[in-house]
Amino acid sequence: MASSAGRIFCAALLFSVGCFVSSIFTGLAYGHSASSYYPRKWKIDLSVPYQFSLSIPDHLTDNIREQSAKWNSLDGELSLYADGTAQGVGYENCVELTYQENFLYWADIDGPGGTLAREYTCHFLESDPDRIRVSSIQYDREENWHYGTDASGSNEISFRGVALHEFGHMSGWVGHFSASSDECSGSGPYHTMCANPNQSGDGWKSLEQHDKHTFNAAYPGSGGPTLVGDGALSRRDQK
Repeated sequence: MASSAGRIFCAALLFSVGCFVSSIFTGLAYGHSASSYYPRKWKIDLSVPYQFSLSIPDHLTDNIREQSAKWNSLDGELSLYADGTAQGVGYENCVELTYQENFLYWADIDGPGGTLAREYTCHFLESDPDRIRVSSIQYDREENWHYGTDASGSNEISFRGVALHEFGHMSGWVGHFSASSDECSGSGPYHTMCANPNQSGDGWKSLEQHDKHTFNAAYPGSGGPTLVGDGALSRRDQK
């Protein structure tokens, strides 16, 4: 198992693709504004269902539901909720996705010690490029996961923490808090939307102050904007 400093997170932003080592990823901004971390959002139906693909082990479904519920408990206008289990295909091409396919997958990504999970967000290009259209999450089945609520061991990764983090990306959050920020390196609580999930033994277990403030700035709990017209799917984001 690679050390926490060697965790790699891949991102495809607009047309470029790259991988960032978590220990040196500097994030998109030092502030906590919604525009810095939410360049695109869910807009029309803010009750967003996700489905478990048949690849997700049964013992993980309640665990995953608990993590989306933590974001929902912030009382923002966005709600991410489980909508059963179905046969799904893990597309990486946004054009092939349909309106209903917000699937979660148990996948072979790159083996233990590499990428822990990947979240894909597809959005419109022409009529409203800031509107998220569909999303999916893949968890690497080969990682040495810890599934409990207690602290993970030195060579384990908290599945609950990773699931919580990826739902942040599903909400539209792009990038991470700076590795040198107080949220990720200070004496205070380690935030879920930092890049490294295992600092101080067991990061990413709960939503902290600036996780909450940033999410609520993007989805403040009142009616969201409306969209007139429609557009073709384009562009893929992978965080």
